[in-house]
Amino acid sequence: MLLHGFMQNGHAWDDVAPLLSDAGPVCAPTLAPVDKDHATLDDLADQAHVAIRRACAEAATSAAVVVGYSMGGRVALSLARRYPLDIGLLVLESAGLGPRTEDDRAQWARRNRAWAAHIDALPTMEAVVDWWEEIPLFASQRNASAEAQKKQRRMRLSCDKQALAWTMEAAGAHTMRLESETVTLLARSPFPVHYVVGEDDAKYGRVARLLGEAGVRVHMLPGGHNVHMEHPEAYASCVKACIAQGAQASGRADGDFSRIFR
Repeated sequence: MLLHGFMQNGHAWDDVAPLLSDAGPVCAPTLAPVDKDHATLDDLADQAHVAIRRACAEAATSAAVVVGYSMGGRVALSLARRYPLDIGLLVLESAGLGPRTEDDRAQWARRNRAWAAHIDALPTMEAVVDWWEEIPLFASQRNASAEAQKKQRRMRLSCDKQALAWTMEAAGAHTMRLESETVTLLARSPFPVHYVVGEDDAKYGRVARLLGEAGVRVHMLPGGHNVHMEHPEAYASCVKACIAQGAQASGRADGDFSRIFR
């Protein structure tokens, strides 16, 4: 189950999903609020949960490997809190863990409200995407292939401007539990947890170090904030290794899964 980031949809995983298909059936739902009153992380997690239960029933399995990128990681954390029995393994990519303090929460909330208002005020979706693509966090995406950049832009342009504003305000990082609570949740998780981060992503490198100190397995791959867009083959190989390691640990598979990914 592949969960996309903000200003994306299920097609964000089009280059990765085929590379994972030999590990099992792949599902990449599009998560979007149906209205302003149903735009929280828990609302999006409920959408993902419906997709998980349907996919698990079709695959005759009881739990899913959940992979969440950025906002999708926040959704995955909501799933982990509310529906832990439906997760067999969790992979977070470039996902925040929540504000460190309540002062951080208030500051992030002000920023996200301002961003939501900015999105709402811009005249077109093209203007929104132009603004979003200039955010420094995404600078490394300019090193991706021209085709990957074109796909990313087409996908962003296909998003609904109003839904993005709702999501920014109701499901932004400011709405998460405190970082310390999330670290504890992941460190004590009943299922294996892995964290993937780009070696050029300084902001989320700090998150990776924090989780590594808490005992979560961390994988540093080439690229920036969106590793799976910039380096899909390396990303898919890493996720398959996480799945293999989890299967071996649970006694469901044999073989040598000792390869370590940077």
